[in-house]
Amino acid sequence: MKPADDEQEKSAWYHCGLCGEVFPGALGAHAPRTCLSCGGALRREVSASATTSSLPRAGLQRDMQMARRIALDPLRSGARPQLANVSATKSSGTKHIRGGHPRRNRKGLILVGIVVLWMLGLVGLGIKFHRKSKMADSRANRSVTASPSDRSMEDLATLRAAMPFCQRAWFDFLRAGTPEARAQSAKDGYLVVGAMQRYYTENSALNLTTVPVQRFGGVIKTPAGLAIETLWSIENQQYEVVFFNQKGEWRMDWKAHVRLSDIEWALHLAGLGEDSGEFRLYVRERKAEQRSDGMLSAVFYPPRFGSVDEHGPQSPEFLVPRDSEAGRRLIAVLAKTQQPVGVYQSKLAALDPKGMARVRVKVTRDEAGGNRTFKLEEVLAGHWLDIADPGIGDLSAQSDSAPPLER
Repeated sequence: MKPADDEQEKSAWYHCGLCGEVFPGALGAHAPRTCLSCGGALRREVSASATTSSLPRAGLQRDMQMARRIALDPLRSGARPQLANVSATKSSGTKHIRGGHPRRNRKGLILVGIVVLWMLGLVGLGIKFHRKSKMADSRANRSVTASPSDRSMEDLATLRAAMPFCQRAWFDFLRAGTPEARAQSAKDGYLVVGAMQRYYTENSALNLTTVPVQRFGGVIKTPAGLAIETLWSIENQQYEVVFFNQKGEWRMDWKAHVRLSDIEWALHLAGLGEDSGEFRLYVRERKAEQRSDGMLSAVFYPPRFGSVDEHGPQSPEFLVPRDSEAGRRLIAVLAKTQQPVGVYQSKLAALDPKGMARVRVKVTRDEAGGNRTFKLEEVLAGHWLDIADPGIGDLSAQSDSAPPLER
């Protein structure tokens, strides 16, 4: 036998478990066997004595295809998952596999991560909005104590009959796009349409983006007739709306709703606008101790639209003679802060900031000599309603030397 044949008989074909290729190698238990494609060690012997000529061609192709499938799916074959980078050699045209997870598994993990983060975000948003809603509900209901037992049968009947029409007027107001359309739902609409036009050139209008939720409804008895006071929540904001019956139709008191003033209080204090104006404000007595000069020290705060218990910054001190008409009225108004209900037995007055009372006042500004000073000219009413009655009561029984209210 020729030497070439002897050498060929001493070799065999082996299968590489790393790259799936089949390569020739020497026989023997300790003979080195290295894959010519990837350099890996021997994994499985195809034939102990087979040669290139004696190895069945169909079986070789089938084995090579099986090896490639196993090499390309390491999770199924049990191979180590550190080989993945495929590169080709120019000389042999074979492919080498060098480590990593399959691409489809990486994509799956990424998708799972995205879904988990999305679900966590939804849970976080739900908790946030739930907490805000609970806070808004507690603020809106913290001191409104009216219950069916607190109301007479007559008031309950009035409330049940009026509320559908009040709600319709309120929703029509929110849907309206112009001051002229809004005035159709307002008390004395033809008189307030001009004020609406001026107001909404400087302030944004409420829009019915979400359905308002009614928090409270009650009946108040004013000299101008029965009125329905209500409290509504819109997107975590609270809005007070009072309705009066005019010519058989329930219409909202727009001036009281927006707490209308002739000019914004902060601008008036800054020296802008007319020197004299009418304002809807909160008032508080500044000092509790008795003043020897017989003056009442008061400060005013602008209410904040969209809130029932918040206010703006404090004004400068106003000194009002206690024995003057304005002083007597302020004393009477401040005395009502000690009562559980407000003017005309209003339940919503209980939501006002502690120690403060609603007033409608006339204030003048003087800048003579370069010094800006303010004077309380008149206390027009102890409420914000657009009616003539001041809601203060009889002042004749009030003592000229009435002591200041304790705070």
